[in-house]
Amino acid sequence: MTLADAPAVHLSGLRLDRGGRTILRGIDLTVPRGSIAAVLGPSGSGKSTMLAALTGELPPAAGTVEVFGQPVPHRSRALLEMRKGVGVLLQGNGLLTDLTVAENVALPLRTHTTLADALIRRLVEFKLNAGGLRAAADAYPRELSGGMARRVALARALALEFGDLSGEGGGDGVADDLRGLGGIVASHVLRAAGDGGDGDLLFDGLGLYHGHLTERLVEQEGGGGDAEAG
Repeated sequence: MTLADAPAVHLSGLRLDRGGRTILRGIDLTVPRGSIAAVLGPSGSGKSTMLAALTGELPPAAGTVEVFGQPVPHRSRALLEMRKGVGVLLQGNGLLTDLTVAENVALPLRTHTTLADALIRRLVEFKLNAGGLRAAADAYPRELSGGMARRVALARALALEFGDLSGEGGGDGVADDLRGLGGIVASHVLRAAGDGGDGDLLFDGLGLYHGHLTERLVEQEGGGGDAEAG
């Protein structure tokens, strides 16, 4: 398999620890490029911990984490290069309040590229126009509605032309915003998955239940009990 054919995310036998305590174990997950995985579970179930492993913030205690066919590096320079190919949409949006909408979206381009200012302005305009935000370019985050702020955060996460994105949900329909892009949506809100990802996952204890949301809900309503954690 070439790197071009490799999945966006591949986790194998993953165990993640924090403070000497195991948060997740036995996690096996493959997310093909262009698809969406919705990871749902209550607060404290390990969703953010899994995303931290994907971005290299938390090294695995066991198992492997691969992004675009490459193991997540531990050395700071290599990790920085990998992160340029991973967009992250934070639960609280993470917009800088002293910067305008356009300046927030331009920040990754100014930080990680040597593009001319004129080209950066054109790219930002394109991103904002795609999200229906062109008229809000000069507005500040405090002047935006919750939905608009989320779209600005998404535009910033995709500023470097990422093909895949991970996000912490809270808002409705995050997966719908990623249609055609691909990524992972982690949320405790069922509606954040939109119509459901291509592969929906639910945290159950220290593992994952692999299956679609409708299957899980029917199972719970039917009194079938909890599925065995993967």
